[in-house]
Amino acid sequence: MENVSPKPEGEKKQDFVQIQLAGTIIPLSGRLLVGIGMLEDGKIKLLYAESIGNCEIVDGVPVNFPQFVESIKYGLSRAESGSKAELFSITAGLNGGGVVGLNSRGAIFLSDLKRSVTKRDIEKAVAAAGKIELSSDRTVLDIIPVSFSVDEARGLENPEGLEGNRLECEAHVITCRTDAKESLVKGVAKAGWKLEGIYYDGWGSAISGCAGDTTVATTLLIDVCDSHTDVMLLKHGRPRYTAIFPLGQKGIASELAKAVNVSVVSAKKLLAEHAAVGVSDGFTLESGVEVAVAADGGFPAKGISQGEIWTLTEKSYRPMLENIAKDLQIRNLIDGIDCVAWGGFAGSVRGLPELTRLYISGAARQLPMRTAGTFSDPLFNRLEGGLMYSFSRRKTSSPMMASAPQGIVNKIKDWFKDLI
Repeated sequence: MENVSPKPEGEKKQDFVQIQLAGTIIPLSGRLLVGIGMLEDGKIKLLYAESIGNCEIVDGVPVNFPQFVESIKYGLSRAESGSKAELFSITAGLNGGGVVGLNSRGAIFLSDLKRSVTKRDIEKAVAAAGKIELSSDRTVLDIIPVSFSVDEARGLENPEGLEGNRLECEAHVITCRTDAKESLVKGVAKAGWKLEGIYYDGWGSAISGCAGDTTVATTLLIDVCDSHTDVMLLKHGRPRYTAIFPLGQKGIASELAKAVNVSVVSAKKLLAEHAAVGVSDGFTLESGVEVAVAADGGFPAKGISQGEIWTLTEKSYRPMLENIAKDLQIRNLIDGIDCVAWGGFAGSVRGLPELTRLYISGAARQLPMRTAGTFSDPLFNRLEGGLMYSFSRRKTSSPMMASAPQGIVNKIKDWFKDLI
């Protein structure tokens, strides 16, 4: 038998700790947002985030599917390498894809004799609320519970443990195009990853920016994305209306480029840096300040005033606001809105709150663009919301854990101290 030298006194076995990790991808029009986060003491820390190009998506469907798969592989590989973490599964946010939100109710019978409501009963009631008739080209993407009822007791947030004969769930059901959802599922599978869940990307943004604030009765979130705008009406943090409007940052930049005869690249820069003219009591401020535009893409150098930039930007946002207000009016939802929150690319356009009040009552504000380390993106809220969605889903199932040596965890803590 082989002699084994005893370990020196005082030497301890390497301790291992468990950390809960989550990875999220969000396919956008022309790029892919990728992020990995860690849950610690109820708080999420972003370990890595990046925007990967070469991922053309039209209405939720990849134009080049093999290229889409490679973008997922490349993005997640970089995320794992950059975060020094190993993932087992990911969640994916559906962006576009003809998303529509519907309000629905579903109920289950508990017993002739009253009995306590269990978690399984709640799951069944939620599933019942999601059973709605759809055409073959559409499917249910997510079922978001709004409230529960047990017999005559209504407006319950969590009915577990209450006794009754009947359990009812009121839910907001997110539907989408079947091909958009299937292409995302297949893309993740082809890339060699297990898909933990798919969520509506606009809901992820709402989770991050507005849904946590349950003190405000009714909030309208208008979140401008790359190729469209997501709109959600939240009552006490729960969705009651979901719609997608076709105009996004790309379209606004294209219109500005045509109007002032500059490249689209220059127009995007003008929107990001100078479409921020303040408006007070109907008067445009800083309108006379001139901005120099460098020659680019065959277009000559020129100057343009901030007032002209705002006027042209307003021409894009005004019809969008008119259409949103009209749709809410048709659905009898226009009244009682306490706050309108602008997010995404609209977060830096300072004149929007004043413009909003012409169409929708209530206070208007803009969600601040947050950053983590060197990562900065107008759609950061969506990435943060995706990670929050991932961890919240695990509360009702066994969490997926990743083991790592204590030394590596300490390094992660040292390197990434910024909270999302």
